[in-house]
Amino acid sequence: MVLFELCVDSVKGLEECIEQGVGRIELCSCLTLGGLTPSAGLICCVLDIVQSRIPVHVLIRPRPGDFVYTSDELAVMIRDIRMAAQLGVAGVVIGALMPDGSVDEISTRQLLDVAIEEGLQTVVFHRAFDMCADLKSALKQIMRLGIKRILTSGGCQSAVEGDDVISDLVKQSCGDVIIMAGGGVSPCNVGSILATTRVTEIHGSAQRNINSLVMYRRPGVSLESNATATTPELSQQYQQKAVSIDVVKGILDAIRAHERRTII
Repeated sequence: MVLFELCVDSVKGLEECIEQGVGRIELCSCLTLGGLTPSAGLICCVLDIVQSRIPVHVLIRPRPGDFVYTSDELAVMIRDIRMAAQLGVAGVVIGALMPDGSVDEISTRQLLDVAIEEGLQTVVFHRAFDMCADLKSALKQIMRLGIKRILTSGGCQSAVEGDDVISDLVKQSCGDVIIMAGGGVSPCNVGSILATTRVTEIHGSAQRNINSLVMYRRPGVSLESNATATTPELSQQYQQKAVSIDVVKGILDAIRAHERRTII
């Protein structure tokens, strides 16, 4: 049976997604930046909605950008892991790299040890994996650390582009690590990804654009540090994203259709 993990950065539509059959939640903030560590308030609100029906994993990523972390940043991540565990999440999603594109085993081990010490059920290595110089070597490093699940697009922009690589990683892991495919997953391509890769877990955010309710938009002012918009209408400050129930349902329907074909 294929599990669909939904990545969310808000509570919008969460209850309906669970009712549709989502098997697990990865919780973060700022999905437009690739995902950052969520606030304690957001974690609590999501856990209140989920009510232990499915596991909730929390992303531990203190800033956007690369995955090479300083000792100060690691200290923040360690505190975030402890906080998430104390709030009641099932697992955390981590990852740290060396400047040469290999897995930072020392830093990752520190984070993993804290998660284990806090009694967390699951630790996942996130898509920092896709930034590694050699994915096969990176998989060996992660297996050596004892982490049992990796989220990957096969080192490509999307899982459908990296499906052959993901398939090779599944074979290399020999079932000792769960390879979870993610990146650009949609109702149209999830069946193909499953057929090619033989993964048993799929990850996606299933997002849609939402127009801001703000009617007055002050000309020439934006809180975005890298804003390039010349008019308020083009600024991301007036755009939001949220999970699309229709896309979630479409992905789940495609997964079930794939499972029926496989059984036959």
